Amino acid sequence: HIAGVIRLAGHRAAEAGHAVLYLHLGLDEEYVGVGCYRFDEAKVARWRRAVVGAPGRALLGIIAGLRRKGYQPEGYEDYARVPKGFAPDHPRAELLKHRGLICAFPAIPRGLLNKPALARWLIRHATATAPLVIWLRRHLG
Repeated sequence: HIAGVIRLAGHRAAEAGHAVLYLHLGLDEEYVGVGCYRFDEAKVARWRRAVVGAPGRALLGIIAGLRRKGYQPEGYEDYARVPKGFAPDHPRAELLKHRGLICAFPAIPRGLLNKPALARWLIRHATATAPLVIWLRRHLG
């Protein structure tokens, strides 16, 4: 497989950086999306504070809107339980379990991969998912 990432300005292309576009192509799989694959320790703390506060309510709206449009926002390798210090029945308990937050694009349309129109398709979906990346930048740094 081969993969590439366009990261948010000022972020290193490592696990803790925010991807404004991630493209993974392999013989058996393709993945295109945005987000932060895995939060580092500092971002985990900021994530939890944001999720339990007003920013968490806004994030739920962003996630719901993306799902309605056919995107798949989700955690990656989530914790099994809500972290200590938070009620297991917290209204945003599932978000508190996330170790990262990524958002998959729909499947690349058949035959588009080797055409110039792929760039327009990528830009359209990156633009549609930008509110999630902006939220991550604003609240996690």
